[in-house]
Amino acid sequence: KRLIPVLRQEVDNGQRVHDALASHNWIFFRDSDEFDQAFQSLIRAMDTNLVHVRIHTRLTVKALEWEQRNHNPGFLLHGADLQEAEQWLIESANNDPDPTPLQSQYIYASRKAANQRQRNLLSAMILALVISIALAIIAFTQYQAAQTALALAQSERDRADHQAQIALSRQLAAQSLNHIQAGLDEAILLSLEANRVADEADSAGSEVRGSLIEVLETSPHLITFLHGHTQALRSVDFSPDGQVVASAGLEENVILWDVQSHQAIGQPIVTSEEGIESLAFNPSGTLLALGGRNHQIWLWDLQTKTFAGVPLVGHEDIVRTLAFSPDGHTLVSGSHDNTIRFWDIETGEEIRDPLIGHTDWVFNVKISPDGTILASAAGDKTLRLWDFETGELIGEPLTGHDAHVHSMAFSPDGMLIASAGGDSTIRVWDVETGEPIGEPILGHENWVTSIQFTPDGKMLVSASQDKTIRLWDVATRQPVEKPFTGHANFINAVAISPDGQTLASAGNDHKVIFWDIARTQRLGRALHEEGRAALSTAFSPNGDILVTGGLNGDIRFWKTADYTPIGRPLTGHTNFVNSVAFNPDGTLLASASEDSTILIWDVASGEIVSSPLSRHEAAVTSIAFSPDGTLLASASSDRTIRLWNVETGEPSGEPLLGHENNVFAVAFSPDGTRLASASRDGTVRLWDVKQGVQIGEPLIGHESWVMAVAFSPDGTLLASGSRDSTIRLWDAVTGEPFGQPLTGHSWTVASLSFSPDGKTLASGGWDNSVQLWDIRFQQRMGQPFQAHTGWVKTVVFSPDGLRLVSGSDNARDRIMIWDVSYTSWHDQACEVANRNLSDNSWQRYIGNNYRETCLPSG
Repeated sequence: KRLIPVLRQEVDNGQRVHDALASHNWIFFRDSDEFDQAFQSLIRAMDTNLVHVRIHTRLTVKALEWEQRNHNPGFLLHGADLQEAEQWLIESANNDPDPTPLQSQYIYASRKAANQRQRNLLSAMILALVISIALAIIAFTQYQAAQTALALAQSERDRADHQAQIALSRQLAAQSLNHIQAGLDEAILLSLEANRVADEADSAGSEVRGSLIEVLETSPHLITFLHGHTQALRSVDFSPDGQVVASAGLEENVILWDVQSHQAIGQPIVTSEEGIESLAFNPSGTLLALGGRNHQIWLWDLQTKTFAGVPLVGHEDIVRTLAFSPDGHTLVSGSHDNTIRFWDIETGEEIRDPLIGHTDWVFNVKISPDGTILASAAGDKTLRLWDFETGELIGEPLTGHDAHVHSMAFSPDGMLIASAGGDSTIRVWDVETGEPIGEPILGHENWVTSIQFTPDGKMLVSASQDKTIRLWDVATRQPVEKPFTGHANFINAVAISPDGQTLASAGNDHKVIFWDIARTQRLGRALHEEGRAALSTAFSPNGDILVTGGLNGDIRFWKTADYTPIGRPLTGHTNFVNSVAFNPDGTLLASASEDSTILIWDVASGEIVSSPLSRHEAAVTSIAFSPDGTLLASASSDRTIRLWNVETGEPSGEPLLGHENNVFAVAFSPDGTRLASASRDGTVRLWDVKQGVQIGEPLIGHESWVMAVAFSPDGTLLASGSRDSTIRLWDAVTGEPFGQPLTGHSWTVASLSFSPDGKTLASGGWDNSVQLWDIRFQQRMGQPFQAHTGWVKTVVFSPDGLRLVSGSDNARDRIMIWDVSYTSWHDQACEVANRNLSDNSWQRYIGNNYRETCLPSG
């Protein structure tokens, strides 16, 4: 039990709280306290893992003592203390507070020292053994004994090195997960190194592989990090053609980036040593205006790659914001001197007197799409609308924000203005009336620093000091996606490409990040057609074709080269297509339906080759071809299993009877001698195909319906999935359970598929998730893939094992194709990180022998 001290009301005068209570850190829930903040503090306190915190504190003390004693080996961990610390580091990914770099370094140094002690001991033993043998034994037989001892000692030394590699890979995987919020690019690189070390030790299991899945899926919209700046960034913008992004901040360099290659274009533009606060491209993309912290404005000619004319001088403080008029002839600037100024681009002269009205810094200026209205936002908590031609104020200031207004944007049609600022809210205003539309949009947990409309006007994009970017539906005012995460510090600016597909953001972490607005899964992509729910899927044996069976009874072929549809759908069933299967040579396709029939199709022509197989009295739930292609097995809700002669279309023998309820799935063993079945009666059964009889007793262990079965490629294991949310592995020969049930789904496991190499099992569930399992370690790899909005009814690996396809029963869903090869994960990870580990990070987490994780130097 735990006690959390909460203060609801101050103690009356004269009363005294007992010392044992007064010494605690209280959570204040008084009337004068902010309830939401107090409630969040209470939640954090309840979620805190006290054992984790105690170990964190103890390791901090020990690590500090070790550091203060100049890394004296006598203060390192060893034995059970070291094992406990390593396990704590591995399990720390889901607990607060995160391990500190010093703690990680301390644990790694302890492991390194322990391994060295073991080597020293082994070396001493070897030396003693060799001396003893040399002094006592001269004969050849004694020489052979010495060699055997040396070989044994070397083997022990190799084993120690192997264990050290495994420990290092697990530590790096744990550190990777701990770095997700502090620096996603570093987290990715640490996971890649964890996988490299594990591969060298032949121990790349669920923990290590799973860390790479998790860091990649953490922020699927993230395309890549751009590295080059050394200080906080203030501004970012796309060129009008969307091919170039400019970024600048608290350093003298402005960098231009090629959007396609993600590389810097030429040398940086060098300006004032005080840095750049704002930038903007002119409408033709020939000029880049730069607003300096030294109060000046520069115009950079993108064609000649030189400054155009002399700096524009007039502001008396930082130039915070810039905007070009739609015709490109005028530049408007706003400053911390509370003024707005107009500049003639051709002459470099001010056009009129400054606009004065704001009583605090001008954070943002924008010009309406038709060029008639200038809007400004300032630290005085107001927005103001000005007539662009006359400079006259239009109406009263727009008030409603409770803090400075940091950013604003016109909708593409000019009818709306969105604003955001220090009160963490977003407000939308009617430009014509100056009135707010609806309630403020809430969601960010800190200042909203930048806001933009997408080019189609349907969404708002906001960036915040809470390190997130959010998308909002303008019509419903609701979030469109989960927040985009990846920045390790405040985000100060966001820009949208002209085609509305890509975002660029810049922050205090010195990084520019590119984001794909449309992508929702890093490792998965959808088939091209909308609304293609799939209850069943299968790959042709050569992997060239994917077939899917749908809710409306149709069957569709897809080219796996680009996952585009082939021809028209095949129609013949009058109800759901529950199962599809290719024969071994890929010339025939069988389909099973809720309409109680099985159809066999010629793949080349798309024609039905025989009369429907219609001996079942209820829905046919599953079908499977035998490995030699001569038999077809079918399962049905009529509680029977049937075997069919493929050539004649006639039943082969009598139905297989024994299940006491609906049979949901069947699968042939790789050698074709056995058939496995799964049923609503909670059992898995094995059948002798030749004899047509059940083998032994039913496999019992699941606590509810068994929905899926699959043999491993080598035929040694059988996997079953159940409505009890578990997956069980069975010895396919003895029928005995193999290990413990695999738990991770929150509801029915409805589909299973082994990878061709047998190392990975994929599962699809009614919790709308797809999950990957490491068979050797019997653990889940990473977090579930969450893309479907309906029950996942089918998962299947491609014959080469590089892809996994999943489908659900939701007609609004898309069929998903997932990258499931480590090579693909590695390549994508390097694309995102776009750098190597620094020397300091390598020394801190890995040690000596630096190598490049992704990119060649230079």
